[in-house]
Amino acid sequence: MTDNGEEYFPRGKSTTKSESTGDVKTTKPKKRHDEDVLFKEKTVKPKKGKKRKQVEDGQSKKKVKTEDIADTIEDGVLTIGPRVKIVKRLTVKDLTEGMLVLGAIKEIHDYDMVVCLPNGLTGHVEITDISSVYTKILQALAEDASGASIENKDIPDLANIFQIGQYVKCAVKEVDLEKKGHRKISLTVDPKIINKTLAPGYMHFGMVIPGVISSVEDHGYVVDLGVRGVRAFLNHKFAKQFIDTHNAGNPLVVGQLVDCYIKEVNAEGRSVSLTINPNKISKAVATKAVYPYLHMMIPGTKVTGTVTEVSSDNVTVEFLDKKGIVNDFHYEDFLQKPKKNTEVIASVLYNNVETATVGLTLQPSICERIPQPTPPKHLRLGKIFKHAVITHIFEQLGMFLEVKDGSTVFVKKVNVFEGKNKSRLSEKFKVGSKVKCRVIGHNNLDDVVFATMKTSVIEQPFLSPKDVKTGMKIKTKVLAFTKFGINVSITNNINGFIPHLHVSDIPLKHPEKKYKEGDLLTCRVLNSNPEKRRLVLTHKATLVDSELPTLSSYDKAEKDMYVHGTVFSVNDFGCKVGFYDNVKGLVPRRELADQVVEAPEKMFYPGQVVKCRVLTVNPDEEKLRLSLTSSKDHVAVPADFEVGKLTKVKVVTNTKDGLRVMVLPSKHPAFLPKMQLSDNVENCEALLSCYKANDVIDDVMYLSRHKQLTLTKKPVLLKAAEDNKLVDNFSDLEVGLTLPGFIKCVMQYGVFVEFPNNVVGLAPKSHMADIFVTDTEGLYLEGQSVIATVLEIDREKKRFLVSLKPSLSCSQNDRGISLLKQYLQERQTIAKLHPHADFIHHRIGSVLEGVVKQVQETGLLLTTEDGQNMVISSGHIQGEGHSKGSKVRGCVLHFQYGGNIIQATMKTNIIQAAEKNKGKKNTKIRVSQTLAATVELVKDDIVIASLHSGELILLPGKRHLNDVHRMAADKLNTGQQIDIIVKKVTEDGILATIDDSTMKLKSGSKKFTTQTTEQQDQDVQTSTTEMAKKTGFALGSKVTAVVKTVKEMCMYVVIDKHIPGRVHVSEIMDKPTDGQYPLKSYHSGMTIEGKVIGYRDIKHNKFLPITHTQFNEFGLEITMKPSKVKEEKDTLPEELEYCNSIENILEQYQVGQTVPCYAESFENNMLHVAISPRVRGEINIFNLSTVMIELDHAKSHFKVGQAYKAKISKIDSKYKKLDLTRTDNQDIKEGNILNGQVKKVLADRLQVQLPGSYEGDVYLTDLFDNFVTNPLDSFKKNQFVRCCVLNCSDKKHIALSMRHSRVKKEQDSGENVSKDIQCIEDVEKGDIVSGYVKNNSSVGLFVRLSRTLQGRVELKNLSSYYVNNPTEAFQVNEAVTSKVISVDSDNKRIELSMLPSDTGLDDQLAKKYRGSLRGSGDSEKLKFVRDRKKAKNKKRKAKRNEDDGSDSGIDAVLRDIQDSDSEVEIIVSSKPKQQSKVPRLEVAGFDWDETPAAPKSTTPKDKPQEVESEEDEEETEVLKEPPKKKTKKEKLQDEKEKEKLLYKTELAMMDPNRSPETSDDFDRLVLSSPDSSLVWIQYMAFHLHTGDIEKARVVAERALKTISFRNEQEKLNVWIAYMNLENMYGLDETLAKVFERALQMCDALKVFKALVNIYNKTEKTQQAEKLYSTMVKRFSLHKDVWTSYGMFLMINGKSEASRKLMQRSFKSLDDKDHIDVIVKFAQFEYKFGEAERGRTMFENVLGNYPKRTDIWSIYIDMMIKQENMEAIRQLFERVIHLNLSPKKIKFFFKRYLDYEKKHGDDTTITAVKQKALEYVESKSGIVEAD
Repeated sequence: MTDNGEEYFPRGKSTTKSESTGDVKTTKPKKRHDEDVLFKEKTVKPKKGKKRKQVEDGQSKKKVKTEDIADTIEDGVLTIGPRVKIVKRLTVKDLTEGMLVLGAIKEIHDYDMVVCLPNGLTGHVEITDISSVYTKILQALAEDASGASIENKDIPDLANIFQIGQYVKCAVKEVDLEKKGHRKISLTVDPKIINKTLAPGYMHFGMVIPGVISSVEDHGYVVDLGVRGVRAFLNHKFAKQFIDTHNAGNPLVVGQLVDCYIKEVNAEGRSVSLTINPNKISKAVATKAVYPYLHMMIPGTKVTGTVTEVSSDNVTVEFLDKKGIVNDFHYEDFLQKPKKNTEVIASVLYNNVETATVGLTLQPSICERIPQPTPPKHLRLGKIFKHAVITHIFEQLGMFLEVKDGSTVFVKKVNVFEGKNKSRLSEKFKVGSKVKCRVIGHNNLDDVVFATMKTSVIEQPFLSPKDVKTGMKIKTKVLAFTKFGINVSITNNINGFIPHLHVSDIPLKHPEKKYKEGDLLTCRVLNSNPEKRRLVLTHKATLVDSELPTLSSYDKAEKDMYVHGTVFSVNDFGCKVGFYDNVKGLVPRRELADQVVEAPEKMFYPGQVVKCRVLTVNPDEEKLRLSLTSSKDHVAVPADFEVGKLTKVKVVTNTKDGLRVMVLPSKHPAFLPKMQLSDNVENCEALLSCYKANDVIDDVMYLSRHKQLTLTKKPVLLKAAEDNKLVDNFSDLEVGLTLPGFIKCVMQYGVFVEFPNNVVGLAPKSHMADIFVTDTEGLYLEGQSVIATVLEIDREKKRFLVSLKPSLSCSQNDRGISLLKQYLQERQTIAKLHPHADFIHHRIGSVLEGVVKQVQETGLLLTTEDGQNMVISSGHIQGEGHSKGSKVRGCVLHFQYGGNIIQATMKTNIIQAAEKNKGKKNTKIRVSQTLAATVELVKDDIVIASLHSGELILLPGKRHLNDVHRMAADKLNTGQQIDIIVKKVTEDGILATIDDSTMKLKSGSKKFTTQTTEQQDQDVQTSTTEMAKKTGFALGSKVTAVVKTVKEMCMYVVIDKHIPGRVHVSEIMDKPTDGQYPLKSYHSGMTIEGKVIGYRDIKHNKFLPITHTQFNEFGLEITMKPSKVKEEKDTLPEELEYCNSIENILEQYQVGQTVPCYAESFENNMLHVAISPRVRGEINIFNLSTVMIELDHAKSHFKVGQAYKAKISKIDSKYKKLDLTRTDNQDIKEGNILNGQVKKVLADRLQVQLPGSYEGDVYLTDLFDNFVTNPLDSFKKNQFVRCCVLNCSDKKHIALSMRHSRVKKEQDSGENVSKDIQCIEDVEKGDIVSGYVKNNSSVGLFVRLSRTLQGRVELKNLSSYYVNNPTEAFQVNEAVTSKVISVDSDNKRIELSMLPSDTGLDDQLAKKYRGSLRGSGDSEKLKFVRDRKKAKNKKRKAKRNEDDGSDSGIDAVLRDIQDSDSEVEIIVSSKPKQQSKVPRLEVAGFDWDETPAAPKSTTPKDKPQEVESEEDEEETEVLKEPPKKKTKKEKLQDEKEKEKLLYKTELAMMDPNRSPETSDDFDRLVLSSPDSSLVWIQYMAFHLHTGDIEKARVVAERALKTISFRNEQEKLNVWIAYMNLENMYGLDETLAKVFERALQMCDALKVFKALVNIYNKTEKTQQAEKLYSTMVKRFSLHKDVWTSYGMFLMINGKSEASRKLMQRSFKSLDDKDHIDVIVKFAQFEYKFGEAERGRTMFENVLGNYPKRTDIWSIYIDMMIKQENMEAIRQLFERVIHLNLSPKKIKFFFKRYLDYEKKHGDDTTITAVKQKALEYVESKSGIVEAD
């Protein structure tokens, strides 16, 4: 409307309005003489008999005009009358329902999209208006989800099928009036609406039409064009270019919209072939033959036309005998209108069929379908410009303003004035005047940035939720109160929400009583989600005013950081605290306060603000552990503190309890307890007495920081730390884990075992030993070393149980030899360090002479020559007549440190053998030899025996650390005859173990016989006909099933209420999308439709295993894939996967084929996937993704059960698997983009690991396009990166680049963007280049320009100032910019200049190194040189005076001559002589001569360039001095320096932290640590990475020969690695040989377990099952072997075999183990089998053992996981009525109450409390009665 009310865009016929009278004059359109049916006049005669009715209806009697005739469709052809509405400019009022408009996507949300329309309009497309195909997907998922949120379902995301800036064809659905007078434009992009006026007859070759992918077929896609009766198909090859260029390489998905070009029409338009090639579509131009009618002009259609009229408001263009208008913003040259009669290329912008209105655009970007770029950063939303210049004023539209960098913004008229100001723009503003504005938006279609001049908007702090950041303090206004909190307003268009919990520091039940609507509140942003426009705020004063950091990410959390948080949950095990952006943490119960907190719920409440201290954080798992206690329990520790790390300490004082020490070099105080000095209790006291103040102790390990910094030297803990087997955190505990620890305290009910970092577990009395324990007193000592196995973990209460049973926790493979060796080594150490070392130097086997002091019945007491007491027991006395004072000789058997007493023997054969073998090694006795011996002395830790020849034998006193059933005390007596097996012969003695087969044990053992052969548990192989008869369902039968349980990889169902079945995850969907969870939408109780594809043998759940052991029941394998379910043809057995061998199945796949796969596990940088129920595959981490963050966190990103699409790269027939890839070509070829992993960060490059065991180098100049100082600081080891191969001619040194321009094919922007230089031809004189300082000297810099080129910057070209200290002015790897001043291509020399006059930059020399300014005059230059020379002469004279004594007279004369010559030469150097040559600095690898000489140790390409002019030589001579001759002392000093340098180099080579890089490095490393299995295994891995398997085998053999036999565990580690190698790269025969050898050398059970674990990890189930079968025969007394085998069978679906196995185990195991085995198998039934059977097993056990509360607890846990509330309540009712102690009943009442609080309501909670009260009252009554 105009100012006087005149209508710009009248509906129907053209009208004008008289200014005086206001009458309307009708102007008929001119008659057209063409014969186009679109504009052909059509008269419609009124039918007879209608006149009366028309009059009655009050209609006009005037003659119907052709201008008023509506569009009609006759015979399928739409005919439009001649009226053409001329619209000056499209507004909201012109939009009508069904009108077609071109749009550009501006924003994409979860449930809708924002689309930019012409002339600054904006519309919205709801998720249900995308297409009918997409809507059907939503409806199907909504029905399956049973009302669940759609956002969690696996559907094509809008962000995946649309892109920002994408042009879309829209139809106006509705224009609604919203609040505040705004109108909302609802749009649809459904092709059925867009193409509703089209019919099959309109389909022509060359037409461009929108469509939607309706299904994906083998050879292409079926496309729904929305035209009834038309079928369209898109071949894969015609979609490839679009997918590569416009779809990020991702295949098209069902529901995705595409613009299609009709390339072939068949069957009169009913069948068409399409292409979506972007080039075809952008070049398609409409012709009259293809587009004969106006209604076919879909927005985006490209036309050619002629400008017929140019007015002040718009331009009229005639095209295809039709007319269209071009409005503002849509001219080719922006506001510059084209001239009349100009030929133009246009695109349809909108088309209103009802009013015959067509809008066009001349913008080239729209016509060529090029998305508009986003506005520059300086035009971002919210940017304010204070001095914008007005360039154009349009009275009815608005104004154009010029802002920064010549950019233009547009201010609509409504955004110029505040309120309803109707002033004329031309009166208020003039072109050229300056105004203040703010950017408020951008229209992608018009390519116009909109701004506002309203002061109220300019002063707003926020324009959108994106401006509001988490942690901000903001002012808000109360809008309304809800039952969940308070709605507040931040600005006029931004709202927030304050939850009830955050309204105040103190919880308010009625906040509306304290606050009122309109109140202003100061809040802090708690959670910001701009995409969903959700802002959660807090009004808690403590949080709002807090000065502590705002913890909004787990990555920001640091150890010992203090933060404020809000308690949102209080439990028995602690409090859960919330922070910003949904960051949550747990405060364990013991960290709630300094004192013990009995009831946390009484001390804390939800909503309470607490100050927390961060204890530990795991960002990957999003776990945060906090503390509310003061930091006194966690004392100050050294910076390098880490539990398990070794350090050095200095003794401060020696106390009776241990050593007070200080850690070096930090001097932190610490304590080393006495019992932490050794694993042998007997040696601890002696070791403590060995240390005194100021002694330095090496290899001490950090143990704990609880209340004091505690250290340990226990070998068992040090060994565990070395092997990385320490667990120092409760969260790292796992059931079955074996850990070293020590006894913390002994109680009547068990012992508490402490582990590093103050982790404490309980070993109950029943698990303290293999024997029955009646009294715990004296069994273990506090501080004694033990090995414990984790039995049970209660993560809620932070408690866990362990077992000290040797049969579970300890290895007996060395039978105590390792403990004996350790004992003897410590005794030797004590003998050296003890303060009375002169008294205790006598070792076992020494012969001493003593004088008898006393003669007793028990033996003789003697005094040796050195004053020590020696005792000879009666059994060791030979001869008679030993009286007081007589001298006798004895051989030392043992020395007791407590009383300094020597125990000896007088046996003649022992003394003679000792004197004969003194200091010699017995060569007659061989290792592994079995000999007869006599026990001479029995101690707890050592047993002394002797052979008949007199040689002493040392035997271990116990087999392992947990051996409370003392082998020596229980089985041996002095004088007993035994057989021993020799283990080692040394100069100090013979070490051996006892041959148990010849000993008569005190407690007999039962012998069990097993069958010699065992029938393997296999699935029943029966014909499909017989299976069909047994199950009642034939192959291919359609079934309806009910979901029973849903696992990650499969779903168990029931058919006809009793037939079990299974649906594998791969049988759910035909073509899942990446990241989709096919099983996520299914749950228990859901009904599904499927088809039978196979059978499997299972056990029926209603029969007990005892009564029906042979009952077989067949289950069904079912598919739910729509393609298979809908298939009507009969299914043949040979067509099914279940009826074929794996070899035949693999033959159906082809290399290069894309298949869907499903993640199963991620191990060893390999994603293991399932392609089908029987086919498995692997994807190497390098082939997983091109997104590096996904590779860095691959384990958390690729989750079990998730679907992905991958391409087959190899069919591995040997291991019966497929090798897959999800990335493009990863071959090592030049130009290929590869994934890599940083292996090392070196001084000048990155070493990167590439696919296929290759390695490459990325040099400094190839890291970034923008050069920065020290670029290598941005990278760390094991980081994944994307690289481009530059040169791969040398496979060992592949050249790589990580430049953005090479990897992304996009050039970075910035100040330091450097040219990508690869060869010297890329460098030209005058180029401005960037580089990195390689090295510097007193004459200039060497700058690295690329990996092969470097340039030189002479000192004169370094700066415009004189450089004070050239060698320190620039640091290595500092980024510098220079200009190329000369290039010598032949010699590859480049001269550079960094002078500001050359580079155009500021001087790059730091101010502190700047001298006087160059060019200030020759006199100043000479003065500067003289001053420098005088200073140097003074230093030289002082030096000469010091050295005069050692110099000869000739040296002094020569030095004087040299000094005089130098002085003269410097003074006259402005005119150099040709005859004299000035000495110059020699730099390795650089030739200063103009003509290069033959290279010596460097190649020409490595030499930098030098071109010197006469002026260069003059200045060089001025600034340089001739080298002085060195004196003898100086030469000697140089030699010392060289020796120091050599010594440092040798130290570096010996540095244990240095990572080996070559075979030589590994050889040196294994020489220094020959017994370290870790080093040997790394050496093996090194060869495997290079693909040399044979060398890896050689290293394994070397390791087995080199590692000492004492280090049994180290050898076992190598054996395991060796078996892994053969399993992965060798044959079954080679693996069998290695396995057999390992059995002979190591503990057999450990070797068996290791191999079966290897088989399980590599999914070799057949081999694993065979091995398990052997294990249960060979180790039939170990219940863990039986349970492990049972779980293996259950996991692999052989539940029936597992149940039979349990019955078999009872025949072999002790009776006391039967209950534990039954409970374990019952748990397996719940987890992997039939829950009902597990329940029956629990009921049977509890029927016989009703007071086993531990079994009740497990039973309850299993039932809770089944989520059967009624059954769980019944179970609780049973257990609380048992006749148990009040303490145990209290435990179950508490669990009952917790369960009801979580799952029940107020009624059930009250009922439980009432029952507890009744129980207490009943107990009280009993007490009172008593």
